[in-house]
Amino acid sequence: MEELDNMLYFRNELAHRVSRMILIAATKGDWKIPLIKELTEISEMFRDTGRLLEPFMEACRNQVGVPEEIMQELGRHLYPGAAHAA
Repeated sequence: MEELDNMLYFRNELAHRVSRMILIAATKGDWKIPLIKELTEISEMFRDTGRLLEPFMEACRNQVGVPEEIMQELGRHLYPGAAHAA
């Protein structure tokens, strides 16, 4: 749950802050490199979380016997924070 909470936080940061951050950064010199670095770090966190969750998701899919799309829908219902990320 902690990893999901972290990813929801970063998803919200991306959705609500990045555009503003780009506009502010564009008024400064050498803004591209720090911005790309920050977005790359956030992207890596999403990938890492996906890798951490995949064994659990695969075990659940195998145990329940439903396709991944159905599991994602169930996840959105079971994890309240995910509903806002959809």
